[in-house]
Amino acid sequence: MTKSSRYLLKLRLTIGVVVITTLIIIGTLLENSILVAIVSIFAILAGAYVTDRVFTRKDRHIEFLVSMGKVNDAIGDAESVQEMLFNVLSSNREHQAVIDYIRETDPDMILLLEMTSEWQHDLGVLVADWPYHRGEPRDDNFGIGFYSRIEPESLEIAYLSYQGLPSIGAVIGLGDSHLTFLGAHPVPPLGDQWSKLQNDQLRSIAAYMNARGGPKLLAGDLNNTPWASGFKRLLKETKLRNASRGRGIHASFPSQLGRFGMPIDHILHSSEVIIHKKTIGPVLGSDHQAVVIDFSLAQ
Repeated sequence: MTKSSRYLLKLRLTIGVVVITTLIIIGTLLENSILVAIVSIFAILAGAYVTDRVFTRKDRHIEFLVSMGKVNDAIGDAESVQEMLFNVLSSNREHQAVIDYIRETDPDMILLLEMTSEWQHDLGVLVADWPYHRGEPRDDNFGIGFYSRIEPESLEIAYLSYQGLPSIGAVIGLGDSHLTFLGAHPVPPLGDQWSKLQNDQLRSIAAYMNARGGPKLLAGDLNNTPWASGFKRLLKETKLRNASRGRGIHASFPSQLGRFGMPIDHILHSSEVIIHKKTIGPVLGSDHQAVVIDFSLAQ
């Protein structure tokens, strides 16, 4: 048995034990014996599903797990650019902590989601260092803002589906190349209606990216894990790659669960974009954590 095979076996067993144990503990907290029986049965079935289906070699996402730590995060000599993606949470009150984190990290480009009018006002202090900015604050959870220290060749609010929710599109000159950037925040798939709305948004995102040539970067809270059918379809239709590939799962939501959460905040890129490093930010009052990448363009 190879080292990767032993690692995979241990991973299957660990995940299975965690799932089963958690659900059985929930069951023991219930006073209704019927509910206890139902939860216990579900625990067994869930554990079997996780160990025998989700983490089989046939699933493409196993590459995230088997290849953890095998990517060199310091490849290439080209000058890199840093991009930050952060769903700050519209109701988050820790504005100054977020601003301090942005300044400390000092990215070249910043995409902020769930930006309200209050958030936009407080983030105005960033304009001195990131003078190129565009945004559309909203009272719901779909406001958006973009800040850059690199002057874009174009910067626009894009409405990519009939729901009227804003995305941000930009073309940024990097050396002799022109990078197409899109920041988006599709709705969560809560029920049949919202699932259909999300599918419509993902199709519009794919059409936007496919209509443009050259290097591309797509960032956003896509409300999809890498194993969701909509996410897989987006990758297939656009030929984009996940920046997490070969670097681990990089969970970002809910922030309270840390590494045991779900990866739904994504940065996708075309083959011309070389990812040097990807990190997850700290918990700063939001239910999401920031995603930060260092990248350059292939010479």
